[in-house]
Amino acid sequence: RAELGAERDAAEKDAGELRSELARLKSEVGRLEARNRDLEEQAVAIAETARSANSEAYLRVVMTKQGGASNEDLRGAVASVEALLDEAKRELAARELRERRAAYERLHAVVGTDDEDAL
Repeated sequence: RAELGAERDAAEKDAGELRSELARLKSEVGRLEARNRDLEEQAVAIAETARSANSEAYLRVVMTKQGGASNEDLRGAVASVEALLDEAKRELAARELRERRAAYERLHAVVGTDDEDAL
C-alpha cells in the first residue's frame, strides 16, 4: 500500500507540473496569436500605404506577401503597374515627338540658307 501511495503522490505531482506547463503554453499561444494579429494588421497597413503611394511598391508587397496574396490583389497590383507603364510610354513618345519636331525645325531653318556647315 505504501508503494501505491508513493506512486499516486508522484503521479499527482507530475499531473500538477503538467497542468502548470499546459497553463504556461496556453498563455504563450495567446501571446503569439495576439502578436500574429498585430503583424497581420501591420502588413495590411503597409500594403494599403504602398498601394496608394507607389504602384511598383504595392506589386512588390503583394508578390512577397507570406501565405500568398489573393488573385484579386495580384490582379489589381499588376493593373496599377501596367497603368504606370502606359503613362511612362506616353511620356516617352511625347518627348521623342518634341525632339523630332525640334530637329525638323532646325533643319527647315537651315535649308533656306547657304550654310552647309549647319546642315
